[in-house]
Amino acid sequence: QYWFRKPLFYIYCGIMFFLSTFIMATAAGIFEGLTATINSVTIVNSALAINGLLNEMNVILFFLLPSIIGGTIYKDFENEKHSVMFSYPFKKWEYLSAKFVAGLIITLLVMSFAAIGIMLGSVLPGTNPDLLGPFVLMNYVQSFVYYLIPNLIFYGAVVFAVVTFTRNVSVGFLTVLGLIIVQGFASTLTQDS
Repeated sequence: QYWFRKPLFYIYCGIMFFLSTFIMATAAGIFEGLTATINSVTIVNSALAINGLLNEMNVILFFLLPSIIGGTIYKDFENEKHSVMFSYPFKKWEYLSAKFVAGLIITLLVMSFAAIGIMLGSVLPGTNPDLLGPFVLMNYVQSFVYYLIPNLIFYGAVVFAVVTFTRNVSVGFLTVLGLIIVQGFASTLTQDS
């Protein structure tokens, strides 16, 4: 309820929606007449392409995690409400897990706007129908279930823990940057030569 009153939530949703719509429309050849012709047999709304695009949007969302998931607990520390909340008859882990799940749900809502933007970008007038296959909702659902939600839970849990222990959102941003660097380094080491 707190996030739905904040304009920042709608700004995040709008950014993810318009950016993903633009990227998908560009991949689907909407600007083909203005630029070089795309000579590709890749279907841009295939399961692999949608998963790749949603994962790229997920990396952008990782940088919003300290603001969203870390912000859910940080505002209580900033306003000194955490000591009052811990005096209620619920346990500390219940309070912290409720804060984490609330932030995770808001993050998933923001990410769903990216998926809606990809869907819209593939059906805009002017896209090249040769680059598009049939619409399959399962391509989006599988990407969410197998890749996006587990990654958001992992990154979100790390950011939430760091912000909770340090009581500083800036450290959460540095943590995300460090995790992305470690992930890139690990993928470089494990790729086939």
